[in-house]
Amino acid sequence: MTKNPDTDERQDKKFEWLMTMQHNEQSFFWTRFAGFAAINTGLMVLFSRSEGPTLEWVVLIAGLALSWAWVVVMFKSLDYIRKVKNHFHNMKKKSEYFPEIDRKSGLFSSTEAGFAVSVGAVCFWGVLGYLAYTN
Repeated sequence: MTKNPDTDERQDKKFEWLMTMQHNEQSFFWTRFAGFAAINTGLMVLFSRSEGPTLEWVVLIAGLALSWAWVVVMFKSLDYIRKVKNHFHNMKKKSEYFPEIDRKSGLFSSTEAGFAVSVGAVCFWGVLGYLAYTN
């Protein structure tokens, strides 16, 4: 039985496209992460230097809202990455080009750790808000 070169070429192009999509989405993920992290850091500095409860509460509410937006954006991005990675790894398994690599050796992926940082920011602002409210 001979292989059809047209089918192989289409599979190669699809694989290249998936590889590019995976790379691009992971780049976008970390670009979004860096932007949200920088803004959160700025708000934390502003909060620590705020004088008076009004500015403190404004920064606190902004930090909480921004961190929730960060979680939503990172969740959606992580979900998309997982979908693309599944297609990528399924095609990779069918391909004769790549040896099988055990991908489950770590506790979690770097993108999952990035998502956890955004959840940590929500917790941070929530605890800060609780402490500010109770004082």
